[in-house]
Amino acid sequence: MKSGDNYTTLKPVMGINLLDFDLFAGDKAHWHFRLLDPERPKVRLELLQLHILELRKLDRQRERSTDTLVDWVTWFKHWREDTVMSEIRYPPVQKALDQLKNLSNDEETRWGAWPGSGLCTMRPAFWPLLGGKDSTKYSPGC
Repeated sequence: MKSGDNYTTLKPVMGINLLDFDLFAGDKAHWHFRLLDPERPKVRLELLQLHILELRKLDRQRERSTDTLVDWVTWFKHWREDTVMSEIRYPPVQKALDQLKNLSNDEETRWGAWPGSGLCTMRPAFWPLLGGKDSTKYSPGC
């Protein structure tokens, strides 16, 4: 944004935090926070949001939930378990799993391609799943 630009040109910024532990008490697993001014609560900054996903809680809800978010969590937590993965019906998650399998027939190479593994050599194959980013324009840190 440049000086003099209208604030309506601002793009939303969302932080998504995947926690592999329970942060808050209770069964709620997807927390959605927005900024507001405590002195004037009607003044809100909707363009800046923070989502916290407690993966362990979502995983515990897997058996009784039809939420597609639970399917994504299942993929993150159980992608190496064929029996669990065969239960997923949400097409984008199935596509992500197929892409992971197609990266390499070698399981060790496939494991290294997984986000969070510390290896970046195969990550560009996942970039289309993150919004169709071109590898020349999107380069996440390792």
